[in-house]
Amino acid sequence: MDHPPYSPDLAPCDFWLFPELKNSLKGQRFADLSDIQRNVKKLLRGITENDFQDCLQQWHHRLTKCIASQGEYFEGNTAAANAQVSKFCFHRAIPGIKLSHIV
Repeated sequence: MDHPPYSPDLAPCDFWLFPELKNSLKGQRFADLSDIQRNVKKLLRGITENDFQDCLQQWHHRLTKCIASQGEYFEGNTAAANAQVSKFCFHRAIPGIKLSHIV
């Protein structure tokens, strides 16, 4: 399968980092651009190793869904996508992918 075109469903910054920053900064008032930059840097420095591991697990799950759906859109249909992933993994025996990583 060719690499799919850019998709926010597969870009960690789009599905994880930017929403985290947006939710953390929502409702705040900033004096100027440097105030915004200071707050964003503080948030970025506060991201833990566990946060990154969670992001990578989500990314792995999303990439697996993309492969199972052969590059078709999958995000809005979670139950069907999970069924496709399970079928794909067990019938193709992908090394290193376990059901616990998928569901």
